[in-house]
Amino acid sequence: MKKLWQWIVTALLLACTWAALPARAADADVVGMVLDVQGSGEVQQKDRENKDTTSKLQLLGYVKNGAKIKLDAVSKASVSHYGAKLIYQMTGPVVAEVNADGLKVISGKPPVTKSLAEKIVQAAVNPNLGAAAFKMRALGQEIAVLSPSARSKQVTARPRFQWSAPEPGTFDITVTELPDTVVQRATVDGMVWDLPAGVKLVPGKDYRWSVNGTAPDGQARSATATFSIATQAEADSVLGLRPASSAAVEEWVLYVAILRDRGMVDEARDVWRIIASQRPDLSSANPLAR
Repeated sequence: MKKLWQWIVTALLLACTWAALPARAADADVVGMVLDVQGSGEVQQKDRENKDTTSKLQLLGYVKNGAKIKLDAVSKASVSHYGAKLIYQMTGPVVAEVNADGLKVISGKPPVTKSLAEKIVQAAVNPNLGAAAFKMRALGQEIAVLSPSARSKQVTARPRFQWSAPEPGTFDITVTELPDTVVQRATVDGMVWDLPAGVKLVPGKDYRWSVNGTAPDGQARSATATFSIATQAEADSVLGLRPASSAAVEEWVLYVAILRDRGMVDEARDVWRIIASQRPDLSSANPLAR
């Protein structure tokens, strides 16, 4: 049970952190996104009711036209700007104002700029889907699905199936193409299973998978999640945006935001692991990498 509760706490933290990250803004005046924060900073900008607000500068936070960003002497931040097709890397102390054309420093050191590729800008500004909803369906059960996670979109047609249980044992796996066509069954010793060699799921289709086992008390336990497989065009599009292995953390954060908006939460979690390894000081990245 101890392992189960550890997993539940981790899952709740993950779900809460996803929920805390800003959803894709519907506001037409959003011009960029915060891609890195070291130390602390604040952003002053209009809210949806056109009232002036001041809030903490947050990783993946959206920046609106007219926003004012302040960093103290020991802080750094990177902000993308879609219109300028640039990433602005700022080192405090600095006060900067964001407008439709770019970012202008009012006081402090001038920023270092990096170019953004046109395809990255288009993907960030015009996602195929709204922000992905993250929902764990197995909390409170003794078996819990990990991946493919509930309501996720898988980039690959051969996702790896993983689950959690308080005790090792033998588990029955069923993969069903919705609404009710069983495509694979397996009995597994362990908590990881791959599709048989040469077997792929169908791009563009929706699936449900379930894992069933027997607890030490003899009672049956199960967990279920639905997911979908990206079309080949969707997979090619998102993989074509993937940064090089040597890319800076800002590029990885922008990429993970694109994955999030397209519902590819499991792929995004893998990218968060890369970000967390590069920047262990980013408190938002570590829980999302689990």
